[in-house]
Formats: sequence, C-alpha cells, structure tokens
Amino acid sequence: MPGVSGPQLARQLEALQPGVPVLYTSGYTGETIADRGLFDADYGSEAVAKKIAADQEEGKKALVRGTPAFFVNGKMISGAQPFEAFQREIDAALGRKAGQARSRGRSGVKKNG
Repeated sequence: MPGVSGPQLARQLEALQPGVPVLYTSGYTGETIADRGLFDADYGSEAVAKKIAADQEEGKKALVRGTPAFFVNGKMISGAQPFEAFQREIDAALGRKAGQARSRGRSGVKKNG
C-alpha cells in the first residue's frame, strides 16, 4: 500500500480493531522468496501447506484474482490503491460520511511521514 508497509498497516489496524485477522501476501515470485530463504523453516511443512490451501480456497470463493487484494468489512479492494481508497471504505464501514470529523485523524490509520 503506498505510504504504509504491510506490517505498519497491520499494527495500526490491530490498535483500532484488536484481534483483526491479517494475512500477508507478496507480489514477489516464488523464486525470489526461495532465493532469500524467507520460508526455509516452513517449506514442506504439512501444517503450512494446509493453511495455504485453505487461504487459496477462501480467496477463490471471494473472487480474488490477484494480489494485492484487501477486504474492509467484507468489501474487496483490489490492486495497489491510494490511501484514500482505504480511507473511504473504512469510513463507510464505520458509518461516517465523507468529511465527517474523525477522532483519530485519517480513519485512525496514518501514512508514513
């Protein structure tokens, strides 16, 4: 997401909604990930393979066709989107109208900088 890394966004969302599930995905190819050894400890794990298969099936059911894909209150935001796209959907999910005062800045989620 432009302006905020995945882990930063996850921490901010967790602060706003404790217990919110977070799934990290990557636009890197499998070869790039393998070359860096990022998942060597988990590679070949049956438990991890089952979790991945379940996540892939859930994505298919939700009509996810690529990454990145995000869901805000059940609504998919597909592709790399500007911060304002997320802000709009979070505001709508919280029942706020555009321009309505926010108690924690921009939907409580802050861009870097």
